[in-house]
Amino acid sequence: MVIAVFGLKSVGKTTFCNYLSSKYSYNVIYLSKMLEKKFCNSVEGERKYVELKYYSESRIHIVNALFPEINQELKKNFVVIEGLQTTSDLLWFSKEFSIKCESVYIKNNDFELRLKRYQARNNYPINYAKRKLILSDIRQKDIEAKYNIERTNYTLNNSTGLENFKRQIDNLIYNLKKVYP
Repeated sequence: MVIAVFGLKSVGKTTFCNYLSSKYSYNVIYLSKMLEKKFCNSVEGERKYVELKYYSESRIHIVNALFPEINQELKKNFVVIEGLQTTSDLLWFSKEFSIKCESVYIKNNDFELRLKRYQARNNYPINYAKRKLILSDIRQKDIEAKYNIERTNYTLNNSTGLENFKRQIDNLIYNLKKVYP
């Protein structure tokens, strides 16, 4: 079973992945971290990383850049993919690797909570964090509008506390196990 997770910055994608990893022994593919590791050792590499990470026209090259690493990870039993940005990315990814992916969109409409998480995680001054998060939201919402991201298979809400979020994840896995015994 392969699950692709989507959502704005600081909505809980990493929490989702970590929970699946620790409770259900899922293997996690962090595309952004893989890209950063592969490219961010030079100024030109930094530019390439930003281009691949954020600009949808260039996203097809992500898998080409990381093909061996991703291919190896997908051979494992249960995999969750973090870092795809659009359902178009997901469709291409599924076709390229001949896999069926379930997609999960994580929502969190509490901007202040997301800001607090983002600021703490990155240790940014609050005004700088707020500006970066707003710009990220604008960019991501433009991508979502263009590619209709909310047409994912499942939507989870992560604005009501960690325990409720974990219950939603458990319910999701329970339902998916009915489909993928």
